[in-house]
Amino acid sequence: MLEFIFGAVARLIPEAFKLYDKQMERKHEREMLDLQMKADKLRAELEIAKLEKESEMKQQLAEIQAMIAATQAQATTFQRTGNKWLDAMLVLAETASSFVRPVLTYWFAIGVYGTYKAAVFYTMLDIGGNWKDAVTTAYTPQDLSIVLSIIGFWFVDRAIRKPR
Repeated sequence: MLEFIFGAVARLIPEAFKLYDKQMERKHEREMLDLQMKADKLRAELEIAKLEKESEMKQQLAEIQAMIAATQAQATTFQRTGNKWLDAMLVLAETASSFVRPVLTYWFAIGVYGTYKAAVFYTMLDIGGNWKDAVTTAYTPQDLSIVLSIIGFWFVDRAIRKPR
């Protein structure tokens, strides 16, 4: 009888190991499938982010090319007609056109904006503030960004117009 029990147990032990091995194999496959799904999700998210960045870069490139084209269009000169009066009028129109941006920049940056900042400064002095507080309060980080934008505009414009 003991032989029967030991024989049965001896036969059951490899089967139990096989069952345990299959269970572990299934668990491993499930874990690998989970990892694969996570990796696929990350790849998809990276691809979406890549496409968004490419789209953003294409849009910025198109904007820059439009600015270059507009600047180059302004830089083109007129064709002479041979008529002195008409050519003189075209030269006058071209000259006036070339002064539009600088005049608007000076008018806004110095005239309007400068007057506004001076009024803020003097108002603060009138209400009893000292000049140091008036200067630091009147001149903000936004003012710095506006000034740098104007300077950047003019230097970028000059770099674009410069012949290569």
